[in-house]
Amino acid sequence: MPPRARLPDLSRLFDSVVDPLYVVDDRRRIVYLNEACAALLGVDRAALAGRECRYRSDEAADPLAAAADALCPPPLVELGRRITAELVLPVAAEGAPSVRTALFLPWNVGGEKPAVLVWLLAPEAAEQEQAERRSADAEARKLHALAAKLRRESSGRYALARLVGESPALKRIRNQIVVAAGTSAALVVVGRPGSGRGHIARAVHFARPSSPASAEQTASDSSRPLVPLDAAVLGPELLQSTIRGMIRTAREAGRAEAGTLLLLDVDRLPADAQAELAGFLKLVELPLRIISTSTLPLERLAETGGFRPDLAAWLSTLTIEVPPLATRPEDVASLAQAALEELNSAGARQLAGFTTEALDRLAAYNWPGEARELFELVHQVCRTAEGPLVQAADLPKVLAVAADAARHVPPPEETIVLDAFLADVERDLIGRAMAQAKGNKTVAARLLGLTRPRLYRRLVQLGLETETIVFEELIEGDDAAQSS
Repeated sequence: MPPRARLPDLSRLFDSVVDPLYVVDDRRRIVYLNEACAALLGVDRAALAGRECRYRSDEAADPLAAAADALCPPPLVELGRRITAELVLPVAAEGAPSVRTALFLPWNVGGEKPAVLVWLLAPEAAEQEQAERRSADAEARKLHALAAKLRRESSGRYALARLVGESPALKRIRNQIVVAAGTSAALVVVGRPGSGRGHIARAVHFARPSSPASAEQTASDSSRPLVPLDAAVLGPELLQSTIRGMIRTAREAGRAEAGTLLLLDVDRLPADAQAELAGFLKLVELPLRIISTSTLPLERLAETGGFRPDLAAWLSTLTIEVPPLATRPEDVASLAQAALEELNSAGARQLAGFTTEALDRLAAYNWPGEARELFELVHQVCRTAEGPLVQAADLPKVLAVAADAARHVPPPEETIVLDAFLADVERDLIGRAMAQAKGNKTVAARLLGLTRPRLYRRLVQLGLETETIVFEELIEGDDAAQSS
């Protein structure tokens, strides 16, 4: 019997509950929410009832869809598990918290999967519940909450969606985007292919605040265009016609700015196109911004003759460098969760995340294709994973090989300095001879097959005797030799 059939009898009881609560059926549709829950979300509960919710951290454009998605239970509830997790609410009533701890209770009412009764706990009860319960998907739910937090801190079309992670490098890049968005200076984003260079460049463009000359120009300024060009195939004629066209269009529209010219892989810009762009910059005060992406810093290329020095300096007024993913393994788990939730938002199947062993394997891989390779791999394995959590066995075998190699790193080769090694051997042999001779240098020299003066010289050179004593004994030894 579907949950909707039982709800009329329970709605009066649920409506009397002070804490917010709601019910999601086996198809992830919100079939009931009480007045307290509707008030917390700031929505009409009748408008939200019947909406499907998806387990995703990015916020839908439609406020009702965003509210529904925020209420989606973790997929492990489908296995009949009682789970406690945090909900990040997109809209909250004045004075109400935007993050609430919820208790998800499976409700077996005869469907293919259990329906879920969700109780938003008071702070005291939430603290006690979280202290008492731990489950296999705790890490996945933590990553889901982190992804939601990072996404909610950003806004706009390119709101750092793939720049999730808590490494110092990612935090620095997010701060640099904010700074770069506040100016019209030229910017180059440096990083390996697949690292998200183009995404960062677009994030800077779309995050930049409009600066209209008047209120009437607000609409036109907010639609400031972004024109991407592949620099590797860009000739001087196309470059010139594009820049002139952007300026002409802006003037016809009454806009003070022509927008942003995005030069992708500018380090591959042909020499004649470099000369054309450098000439434009010298002759014309361009009312447009130029943002570029590059594999290597342009000024380093200029030092080796691979790029025009004057153009490299101008394009690199601001620089954002994206370090390789292999150098920040702490970001891999967050990126993998973000990739998983991309699929959740686009399809009917909902996954919770990854097991700890699966995350360890992902972090041990060196990701030559950077974040793009990680996203493609996660999309692939999520389509074939059998359970709501991606297991290590679901991952490609190459990741298991990489994890095994990381556990068995061969020790570094030791460099043998021959002179020092031979000196240590000689020092040991002389020490043994001196011990056997009970300190008598004449006897020790005979045991070693040396003359006594030569033994004395080696004792000094090896730091086993002072030069003064040796000099005195040398004299005594020579006198003894002469008398004999």
